[in-house]
Amino acid sequence: MLPESVTVFAVTDALPYYNAQLVFSDSSKAPYLAVDDVLRDRLGNEYRVTTYVGHPGNFANFQYATLEFITTETPPALFSSPGDAFVYTPGQEDVRPAVRTVGIINTQTLESGSLYTYRITAGWFDAVEAGMAQVGDHILDRSGKVFSVVDVVDAVDLGEAVVQEVHKEGIAPFLGQASLYRPTPNFGFYQGNELEDPERTIVQNRDFFIADKLLSNSSGTGAGLVSYQVSLTYQDIVNRYIALPSIPETTVSVDIIGGLPQRDQVDYVVNGSQLGWNGLGMQDLLQVGDVLRIIYA
Repeated sequence: MLPESVTVFAVTDALPYYNAQLVFSDSSKAPYLAVDDVLRDRLGNEYRVTTYVGHPGNFANFQYATLEFITTETPPALFSSPGDAFVYTPGQEDVRPAVRTVGIINTQTLESGSLYTYRITAGWFDAVEAGMAQVGDHILDRSGKVFSVVDVVDAVDLGEAVVQEVHKEGIAPFLGQASLYRPTPNFGFYQGNELEDPERTIVQNRDFFIADKLLSNSSGTGAGLVSYQVSLTYQDIVNRYIALPSIPETTVSVDIIGGLPQRDQVDYVVNGSQLGWNGLGMQDLLQVGDVLRIIYA
């Protein structure tokens, strides 16, 4: 499981093991406790779950788990405040996607070509979260390219910042929807190494997550979100366009299932309710049977 907060209510010695009464803050997560999961107490000591009351059935909240020390031969610390310990499955610590808020990049200007830095202005949906931004946080633009914050110009709500390309290609941030997040040490476990490889391909599950997060949350409600897939016919390839079910009010996100994400005005263009690629990047890529994933609001 991903890290879940728990309260250690009681501990009894059964050396070389300890029996600890565990209460999950989110009781719906309790049944997912498994042998070899790790408990980290409020002091940072770690213990391996060897069994629990009811094993091999599901763990029940408020029951006891038998623990074997990993770091220190001492009983797990009892709670000081509810939920001050947590349980996780090794290999999944710190992998919950850390997208902190979404917003819009309004402007960008080249700050330093040799350093691959840009000065951007932006508006963020959650101003409080944006105000917590710091050097080293990341911004993902709508093309899937990642930038690292190197100077927080506007510390109130990150309305202005200097960012640097994580992969130095000389490509400025795309205007439009963006995500601001703090990368975690094990983020690659969730969706590839870092958030972007040198070719700017996007691992499919990350791409789907980010696209949904950008477009459904940018308004704060997700109302009116259009998200669907279309398999291209011979006539679509001949026409070099497809009809959308409605006229988009926001930027349209397009990717080829199993392939690369596409870029507005570079690989495709939207005119009214038509998405076309005549003379653009997708013209030489698309074939009959290819599936496009299209998202907009």
